[in-house]
Amino acid sequence: MRAASSGMQSAIPLMMSFYNAIRQEQYHGYVIEEPECNLYPSNQLCLMDMLIACMHRPEASKASLTITTHSPYIINYLNVMMRRNGKKTDRPSLKANNMTANYITSEGKVQNLVSQTNDTGEIVINTVDLSETMSDIYNEYKSLE
Repeated sequence: MRAASSGMQSAIPLMMSFYNAIRQEQYHGYVIEEPECNLYPSNQLCLMDMLIACMHRPEASKASLTITTHSPYIINYLNVMMRRNGKKTDRPSLKANNMTANYITSEGKVQNLVSQTNDTGEIVINTVDLSETMSDIYNEYKSLE
């Protein structure tokens, strides 16, 4: 562990503790704050797969998981995980009706990000509002031409 990156030094104990707590049915509610810290985007997605796989264990049937994040990778990956539901895959999936996704605005209001697409009726997390900072960066870049 001493030679591992700081992200892995955080993620490995997190997963070990979480897995053991689920397996032993220690709690009914879990909160993980910013699991993406110091992790490469691909490792963030692996971590999400592991967390959701733990939540699919029979021992977790009465448990809830709350994740706070600033990671656009994690937020967008939740849509992938929802789309996997009902498909033939060995990767963890999420049921849209078993999750919520909220955004706290700069005014302190809570905005529900879960919506239904107009064309397919699929339940997704609307990430458009989360892209505002990227748009601001791009607009400033373009203005400096």
